[in-house]
Amino acid sequence: TIAVLESSTSSSESDDTSALKDVEVDVNRQIRHFANPQSKSEPFCAAHGCAAASADNVEQQRALLIRIRFLKHLFGFCMQAENQQDALRAEAKKSLQSAKEFLAALESGLDFGITRCEESPKNALMLGFEPLLHEHLLPPSPRLPTIMSRKDALKYYADLIPQLQSALEIVTLPSLTACMDFFWAFSWRRPTPCVVARSYLLHLFFSFDMKKADQRLRENCRAFCNPPSLVAKVSISSKPDVLHMLKDFFNLLGQVVDEMLQVLCHQRSWHRQKLVGVMSKLATLQDQGEQLDLTFTTLLMSSDPEYHHNGYFSSYILWFVLQLQLHYILLPFELELYSVDEYHYVFW
Repeated sequence: TIAVLESSTSSSESDDTSALKDVEVDVNRQIRHFANPQSKSEPFCAAHGCAAASADNVEQQRALLIRIRFLKHLFGFCMQAENQQDALRAEAKKSLQSAKEFLAALESGLDFGITRCEESPKNALMLGFEPLLHEHLLPPSPRLPTIMSRKDALKYYADLIPQLQSALEIVTLPSLTACMDFFWAFSWRRPTPCVVARSYLLHLFFSFDMKKADQRLRENCRAFCNPPSLVAKVSISSKPDVLHMLKDFFNLLGQVVDEMLQVLCHQRSWHRQKLVGVMSKLATLQDQGEQLDLTFTTLLMSSDPEYHHNGYFSSYILWFVLQLQLHYILLPFELELYSVDEYHYVFW
């Protein structure tokens, strides 16, 4: 999975890439052996488990080669997608598109390879699959992890790759408002994005936005209401005490916004439960915004009486609160949580 691939170090990533290339070359060599068993340019090696050249063996090796190339392109995307250089991001998109093109070819070779044998308890599990591997890493659950069928896995990848291609757009959006709208739209996407795509979107946003989160919040606040404390020509905007209060305020707001985006990347059935805590923190932050407005208004009366600071930050926080409240009210329609007798209270 992508989470496993991204946890690799740079040295192991390069080793894995080299190993995939070596395996690809080796399988290509075997295909040539099967296609022309009398060739003397490359001596036939029986150690690979190849007994005789046949059309079936050639097809099996070609199906294996397609799977290796698909994995190589998907792995290449995982390594390059987080890079902030435009050239490498373009290469990541190209790798993901190449992996998508291999999906149709993968379907033709699904029947090749070993399969699970239900009759013998000794062979009840797939080779290399250990269901208790993550026993202590996952929360307690009555369900044991199971391996997908090949058709289900292919369908999963067919849904996953477009979701990853869509998630890559987050790094091109210019403003925080655009990023938040993207998170809302991605959460409503059909089919519902899987946990890998949702986690990748959040991880990608944080990896690109972490260094400029405070700047994005300030720019977003300027675009929303342009408070005098963020206007360079106003004298209080350069005072150390004001700068310190603004820094603390936007740091707290940044933490709440990050938590809100994390909630949007959860499964939708968890949104209402988790948004309650976010709205509670926003309510506290709104009170702090009102105190800042009063403090800055007092400072402006003595230094810049032509300006006032009434309701700027409190209104800005209210904008976040209203978005979450709207989502909190509308989501139960999708989840079918409202009973018929409750519609009167919703639409009054």
